Amino acid sequence: TQRDAHLLRKEHLPKAKNYWVIKVNSQQRLAWDFFVLVITLFNCYAIPLDIAFDGKWFENTEIFFWSIIFCDVFFAFDIVLNFRTTFLHPNTGDEISNPKELARTYVMSSDFVI
Repeated sequence: TQRDAHLLRKEHLPKAKNYWVIKVNSQQRLAWDFFVLVITLFNCYAIPLDIAFDGKWFENTEIFFWSIIFCDVFFAFDIVLNFRTTFLHPNTGDEISNPKELARTYVMSSDFVI
């Protein structure tokens, strides 16, 4: 019947929960951003020292090599994570969680640098 067809329209169906989207104001995202800050501060200290002393500052420590590799992998993962983080619409204040919209908005933002 017509009533049944109306109930089956897309907007009346329950929305599937997207488990791979991170809310922008969640505690996990806040902790992640704090860790990004710590890693960034480490890079601000370690990379100039390494360049200034022509690699001799950390030449005897293998941990420096692995820490730089860890930072690079971490920042690459952060880029992927930003593709899956919600944002607040600037005009309405609504939280946008559509994965395609998230990716498109992140690529078009000034935060996306290759």
